[in-house]
Amino acid sequence: MKKKVIGILEDPLLRLTIKMGTSFEDGSFVRFNYGGAEMNVGINLAGWDNEVYAISQFPENQIGNKFKKHLNSFGVKTNFITSTHNSRIGLYYLSSPTSIKNGEVTYDRNNSAF
Repeated sequence: MKKKVIGILEDPLLRLTIKMGTSFEDGSFVRFNYGGAEMNVGINLAGWDNEVYAISQFPENQIGNKFKKHLNSFGVKTNFITSTHNSRIGLYYLSSPTSIKNGEVTYDRNNSAF
């Protein structure tokens, strides 16, 4: 039996992780991950057997569709996610830390669908 019904306002982000030992300027991206603080919370709440609904707006394209499938794979329901043309999901770039410098995050959220 589900414990709670929870709605999360989802600000979807795609994380591009930069190759260890390189800089953002080098452009050596290694990984592409679905992210967003709310998404992480929703996935964990669904994992604890809560009924979780994501409330958001995604672009109507392959990226938006794959993001919804990703949420569904963890038990987060996407009934309240609308899709729009000519919109995008925000990005953030994560550079890996080096022995003398912490990792750095750069956000690109302007004009995102949410």
